[in-house]
Amino acid sequence: MNSPEKRNFLKLIQYISFTSILIFFILVLYFQNYLSKTYHTLELQHLYGYATCLPDQCFCEKIYLNQIAQPINSLTNIFFLYTGIWILFQLKSWDIFSIVYSYILIFLGIGSFFYHATMTFLGMWFDVFFMYAYILFLILFLFYKSNLITKTQGILLYILLLAISGIFLLESPIYRRFLFGFYVLLTILLFFKIKQFKNIKTKYFYISLILFIVSYGIWLLDFYHIFCYPESLIQGHGIWHTINSVVVYTLYLFFKENF
Repeated sequence: MNSPEKRNFLKLIQYISFTSILIFFILVLYFQNYLSKTYHTLELQHLYGYATCLPDQCFCEKIYLNQIAQPINSLTNIFFLYTGIWILFQLKSWDIFSIVYSYILIFLGIGSFFYHATMTFLGMWFDVFFMYAYILFLILFLFYKSNLITKTQGILLYILLLAISGIFLLESPIYRRFLFGFYVLLTILLFFKIKQFKNIKTKYFYISLILFIVSYGIWLLDFYHIFCYPESLIQGHGIWHTINSVVVYTLYLFFKENF
């Protein structure tokens, strides 16, 4: 593929990705209006399975039965879409890492929206699956850039580990957060290992880590209903989404600055 073709294809990707915002709002309208007139939330859960957090561990926000189940926790996922699209529209040349990274963020936002909008098992699966897709992409990219695996090995391992994680999520959903936590710890350990033998700029990684720790603290306060106002416009889990949309962008800057 020559340079003009790459530039044209890049523009196509940018325009297609921009439509994901439109898709997001169509989903909002669909769940908020048409779907609420056709299905009761309990009917959706019967159709697509009940989220394992039910009945009382689905974060602080009240679960509504005839509209978007958790409006704030659903709508704050738009920031992941904005971040993914912002990265794509900054591209000046072909960059497969940035393109894949951006699309994972876009699908992460849509998956998380589906989860909080329906409180179904299927929605939960898509939400966590794309969390796995994101963190595994970072882990294997770090392995690749450390010359521990080849590009082909990285792609094959990514597909294999993603498939295993998806099956694990299906069979043992109660342990889904432990697996994600393990992947996060592995990413941090890899960072410190690479820092020992490679001269890298660390500012954006530390910013990401600090923001993530803060957002996780807010997540815990919300999850355990320590700071909880179920019908408020300010929801801890929504703040978790918002802060982490910044985290994924600063992590992106770290990778682009060093690799």
